[in-house]
Amino acid sequence: MTTPPITILGFSSTDFVPGFVGETVLGAGAITSSQIPNKLLLVGNMDTATGTATPDQDVDQIFNADDAASLYGDRSELANMAYAALRIPGVVLFGAPVAEATGTAATATITITGPATDDGEAVYRVGGVIYRAAIANGDSATDIGDSIEAAINAEARGAVTAANAAGTVTVTVNNDGVRGNKHIIHQDSAAPAAGVTSAVAGGAAVEGDAVFFSGGTGTDSSTNVEAVVFSEFFKRVALAQSDATNLAAWESHSDTLAGPLEGRPGHYIVA
Repeated sequence: MTTPPITILGFSSTDFVPGFVGETVLGAGAITSSQIPNKLLLVGNMDTATGTATPDQDVDQIFNADDAASLYGDRSELANMAYAALRIPGVVLFGAPVAEATGTAATATITITGPATDDGEAVYRVGGVIYRAAIANGDSATDIGDSIEAAINAEARGAVTAANAAGTVTVTVNNDGVRGNKHIIHQDSAAPAAGVTSAVAGGAAVEGDAVFFSGGTGTDSSTNVEAVVFSEFFKRVALAQSDATNLAAWESHSDTLAGPLEGRPGHYIVA
C-alpha cells in the first residue's frame, strides 16, 4: 500500500525535507514579548441560577464585566474573579466554571442596637466592595438593619447577599462551599451613629474590627475542568481551588502540560 502524500500549502515536491522555512513580512517591524497574547484562564464556581455557562464543560472568552455577569452570575465566585482580572490591561481572559460543591454557604452576622439619636452611616466591606447604609435620627435597630440589607443587596457585583431580622443582618456568600469561610467582613465603626452599636460575628476575629465568615461546607472538584482545558495553552491559570486534593490534581495537570511530549508550561496562581 502506498502512503498518500502530505500536502502542505506553499511547498512543492522539489522542496528539501527536512529543512528550515521562514517568512519575511516587509514593514512589519519587530515583535516584543508584550505583543504576545497573555492568555489567562480563571477557574471557579458560577451561579447556575443566573449564569448561562455550563459547569465542567464550557470555556468562554470574557471581554468585559457584563460578559462575566451574564456567563457566571453577577455575584458568583468566578464572576468576581473576572471583575478583578479585567482591571489589568493586556490580558486575554477566559473562564472555566467548576460545578459547585454540595454543601452550605458561609455566613456572617451584623447585630445592630438602637435607636439612633443622630444621623450617621454604617459602613462595611466584603471582598473589596464597600457597602454604605444611611442612618437617620430616630431609626430603630430594625430600620437600620433594613438599610444595611438594602445597601448590600443593591450591589449586584459583590459576592454576598443580606437578610435582616429585627436588627440582626445575616450576610451570605453567594456560592456554597468551604471557600466561603475565607471571606472577611469588616466594619468601619462599632458606633456608626449616636445611640447605635454594630457588632460583626462569624468565624475567627481579624485585626481591625473584622471577622471571617463561617459555616460554609462542601468541597468542589476541578478534575472535569482539567480534562476540558487540557488541549489549550494558557500562559496563566488562576484557581479558586486551594484544598490539598484539588491542588495535587492541578500539579499533576501542569506537570503533564509542561512535559516533553506537550511542551506547554504555564504559571498557576492560587491563594
